[in-house]
This record gives sequence, structure tokens and C-alpha cells, in this order.
Amino acid sequence: MHEAPIIGDTPALDLANTHFAIRGNPVEGLPNKEALERWLTSMHTNQGLPAVSAVGSGGLASFIELRGAIRMVAQALTVGDGEIRDAVDRINDFARANRTNPRLVTEHTDLIARYESDATGMRRLLAEFAWDAIDLFGTERKKLLRSCPAPDCPLFFIKDHSRRKWCRPSCANRVRAARAYRKQRSTTAPGSGVSI
Repeated sequence: MHEAPIIGDTPALDLANTHFAIRGNPVEGLPNKEALERWLTSMHTNQGLPAVSAVGSGGLASFIELRGAIRMVAQALTVGDGEIRDAVDRINDFARANRTNPRLVTEHTDLIARYESDATGMRRLLAEFAWDAIDLFGTERKKLLRSCPAPDCPLFFIKDHSRRKWCRPSCANRVRAARAYRKQRSTTAPGSGVSI
């Protein structure tokens, strides 16, 4: 079983990238609750997101649904494909689950304002991913969003450096190796005038 990649650009893109490819074949990075739990544990470690102890089947379905909406918007922004109104509505629905409410609380001898969410557990975590997607797609950061140009790679990334061209070094290595292989084949092909 292959683990979904964590590129680390943004949590929303890491969720989108749980649908990935190996040798051009699509791979579902969240095939079951256990895989989602492992991935969320990695996200907790790598991205500092809240920890989750257990995921129910509804949680898995919700993550897959949110991932689809994020991928649809990312695809539209990078390639210009598709109508995104429904996807945007779904992202907003997930984000609304973490609505914060102001509360006035006493602390020692002082009054202070606190902003607390009514959402807990899985709903709150889904909302974190949705808020991250809103922050990415609704700000100038969307201009840095890219779809990996490597053949058969469905991943997205943030072009945060002028020299960055690929989602991961492995994609860059695959493209370079294919280019070198084609070059070698063209110089050693029959009729090329080069003997072995």
C-alpha cells in the first residue's frame, strides 16, 4: 500500500494530493479509515494540525468530499477546467462548521474576550482544511498555485521559489531520466550513424 504524499505547501493541497498517481496509474491515498488516520497523524506531525484519535466512516466520506471540492477548484485555477460553483459552496459549507463565537470570560480579576468554536473533533478538523483552502484560493496566493507538469502527475503545489518547477524532486528526476533515455535512444537508433 502506498502512502499519500505530503508536500507541505498547505494542508488543503496536501489533502487534494491524497489522490495521486504511481507510474501514471491513479492511486486512492485514503482508501479506508485507517489510511486516513495514518495520514492525519502525519499531518499533525508535519503541519501541526490538531490530532485525531479515531475516524468514523462519515469522517472518511467527508474528507473525500472536501478533497474533491478542493481538487476541482485547484484544477480550474491551474488549467481552467470546469465549473466550480458547487465546489466552492461545499468548501464554504465545511468552513462554516467551525464558526467562532465571541465570549466574555473572567480571568483572575479581569474581563477578556475569547473566540471559541462550537465545532469539535472531526468537524473542526474538516473546517481547518476548508479554511486553508479559502485562504489559498481567495487570496493572492492562488497566483502561485501550479499543477505539476510531469507526465501523469495529478499533484498541485505552490511555486514559492522562482526555480521550482515540479511538485516533488521525484517528478523532476523522472522527467530528467525520461529525457536522457530518449536522447540516448535517438543517438543509438538504427540509421543514426552511431555504432555501439
